[in-house]
Amino acid sequence: MSVVGIEWDGDACTTRVNAGLHTKHGDVRLSKPADYPEARLLSGSPPCQTYTVAGTGAGRRALDQVLSFVEAISDGSDITGGLAQLDDERTGLVLEPLRWAVDAGVPYEAIILEQVPAVLPVWEAFAEVLEKRGYSVDCGILHTEDFGVPQTRRRAILIARRDGRAELPKPTHRRYRKGQARGEGDPRLRPWKTMGEALGWSEQFTVVSNYGTGGDPKARGKRHSTQPRLHCHRQGLPQPPDQPS
Repeated sequence: MSVVGIEWDGDACTTRVNAGLHTKHGDVRLSKPADYPEARLLSGSPPCQTYTVAGTGAGRRALDQVLSFVEAISDGSDITGGLAQLDDERTGLVLEPLRWAVDAGVPYEAIILEQVPAVLPVWEAFAEVLEKRGYSVDCGILHTEDFGVPQTRRRAILIARRDGRAELPKPTHRRYRKGQARGEGDPRLRPWKTMGEALGWSEQFTVVSNYGTGGDPKARGKRHSTQPRLHCHRQGLPQPPDQPS
């Protein structure tokens, strides 16, 4: 299966190219489905900075306005003027996947979208539009550690498909809970994965969050290598242990 992505951040483009992924460096708003007529799957992960609790909050404050744009897009109305009134242009980028789905000459076989939890109401509004267009849709909040990722992160996920029933995946691993041992929880699920386990390192280490709880830089969370890592960190990163010669 061939993959092409549209990305405006130069560093992200470099990462994709190094991973062997075909990438167009540009603004997704200047592209259209007709440019990729053979595309059968649509995957979208719009910028989260204005919606995340670690960001400015502009997207969360404009949520009602964004939801009104969803209905307008489904009706074929021009929302260019409304988007121009948003405090941060990145807020409106969350609507791009719906524009692509509505404008596609041939419906996509499947659509997969990801964003921070605050965007779930937008995905739910998308679901109503897509269901009217013949898609089966499921959306909700997923926890990364539920699927063997050594990290505690929540994300709003939307899955839509034309053939068969869309359904979010079921957890394969236990939910991480502070103070709870790995052996506790649903015995039908595997224990959550630790950072040390994922890296294959026996040496222990600690990572520190890159921002503090409630915006207080002194209240930075810490996690040990025997735990999943925090959802976001840049300080206190471990170095790989020396390899035997």
